[in-house]
Amino acid sequence: MRVHHLNHLDPHICTAFAFIGITDIAFIGVNYDEFPDDRFTRSLATAEAAITQFAHEQAEIWSGQVTSICAVAVR
Repeated sequence: MRVHHLNHLDPHICTAFAFIGITDIAFIGVNYDEFPDDRFTRSLATAEAAITQFAHEQAEIWSGQVTSICAVAVR
């Protein structure tokens, strides 16, 4: 269960990026990092698949229009 009211990182990232004009931001998270078991492994695999899917979708949308890409990963 996600506890959105305790997530202070995502809003701060949005605020910081907004200062340089980036306002369309997508977050893909990994949960259960505090548990060294299968829950974390599944969550990480799900996030990696979501990142790959998102990258393919963006490549189709922005084909030929993007000159640089910035990706941020936190582990």
